[in-house]
Amino acid sequence: MLRSLFVSIALAVLGGIAHGNESVRQFHAETTTPKDEIAEALRTVVGRDVALIDTGETLMISYSGNATPPVLASFFEAAFSDLSPEILAMGRSLSLTATLTEYDDFTDMSLMVLARFDAHTLPLPDGGYIMLDGTTPNTCNGQLVIAHDLPLKQAAKLYRGHFESEGYDFPDAEPDEVSFFIGYGPECELAMYLEPDRGSTLVVIRYLEE
Repeated sequence: MLRSLFVSIALAVLGGIAHGNESVRQFHAETTTPKDEIAEALRTVVGRDVALIDTGETLMISYSGNATPPVLASFFEAAFSDLSPEILAMGRSLSLTATLTEYDDFTDMSLMVLARFDAHTLPLPDGGYIMLDGTTPNTCNGQLVIAHDLPLKQAAKLYRGHFESEGYDFPDAEPDEVSFFIGYGPECELAMYLEPDRGSTLVVIRYLEE
């Protein structure tokens, strides 16, 4: 189940990212406001450039361009506490997709923004390119997708060694394991999945709060 989740995330990211300096930032939040109420409010204020697709259980909001409608930017900035206003600033070229899924007593909200971002400051091995950043200020939350220009075995050794130096232990890993690891740290766990990709390696890391 966990491996399938990682593969689907990785393939989705690879399929949507152009090579170059673009990457994806992911944000997550919850609200008690019903999905239908949010959809109705947005339909009255956003223009034709914003796509609203309601499947019943899920509302998808999409926009591409360099002039994010101010009302949409304001909604996202209010909904996602970790979202910096500069990310959706007028004049910035981007593509974004938000998914709102309603449950019994809350609405789950996920936002993915594809744009050019500054270099990441997370302590990671040199040579990796962060394709998706879904982490938060809480270091035990979120996920990363990294493309690294190394073969699978070398990348597995590099990233396992890196996280061991960060305080994670991998007691259940087989000696020859190169694709899937569970690491136990002082504050949380992480699951790491590696997959070969045309001579390089795709590294998917998901932090698991205890």
